[in-house]
Amino acid sequence: MSNLTQYPIVLDAPSYIELATDLAGTWLENTYLDPIWETDSEGGQSYTVEAQDVFNYWLEQIESILHSNRIYKQGDEFSGGDF
Repeated sequence: MSNLTQYPIVLDAPSYIELATDLAGTWLENTYLDPIWETDSEGGQSYTVEAQDVFNYWLEQIESILHSNRIYKQGDEFSGGDF
């Protein structure tokens, strides 16, 4: 995969995390066939254990794609030094 840009793109941590988790959540919701949500005794919803594992896998893949395209969150290290 080629780099998106020769210069790194640095996002503040909240924006980077929101972007990566939104992408991973969307990927999960559109590819995972089993139920992904469970409701606790107080009515709160979270991913099932299995869906959380798949979400974590997609998140790792997305972060790898972002980094290979020189998109980082503030505080990440990259070849060339720290931000």
